[in-house]
Amino acid sequence: MVRNWHRSLLGLAAAGVLVFGIVAVAVSSRGHASAIGSTFTIEITSTGFNPQTCTVNRNDSEVQFLNKDTKPHRVVIPRFADPNPDNPSYDFDSGFIAPGETGGHIRVTGQLEWHYQDFDDPSKTGNIIAPPNNNAGSNCSPQTPTPTRTPTPVATPTPQRPPACYRGPGCVVAPGVTKEESN
Repeated sequence: MVRNWHRSLLGLAAAGVLVFGIVAVAVSSRGHASAIGSTFTIEITSTGFNPQTCTVNRNDSEVQFLNKDTKPHRVVIPRFADPNPDNPSYDFDSGFIAPGETGGHIRVTGQLEWHYQDFDDPSKTGNIIAPPNNNAGSNCSPQTPTPTRTPTPVATPTPQRPPACYRGPGCVVAPGVTKEESN
């Protein structure tokens, strides 16, 4: 009788663990999927950010930076009206992002308009915008680079020698040394 009781208890415990495992997996996957709806990537290049403006829906998006340059970059959002311009503070700092790596993940949780810049070159800037309407649509795809126009080479004319003239009719003799003068 004790042996049957242990078997029943062991079977019940195994069933409980199985149910707990299934519930835990279902809750964790569902929670993770609803936490981030879409991930958008802004490329960092030697010439700046691509795209320069990233528009995303709020409450379901994440924006990250991908360093496509050959040197590390750091993306920052300067604090508006910073009281200490000699030692600036930032609302966001990605830290250094190595070449080929992603970093600086920004979770978009509401309406916003952020202006970010390259820490080492503040002239390289960009924007992340989440409009008030959550169904406004997203536009955050990197643009293909515009090809640099290579100028078409212009052929340089080769100087032509005038035809030889042997003092025939219509022959114009250019000034120069003649046979008679050389004797």
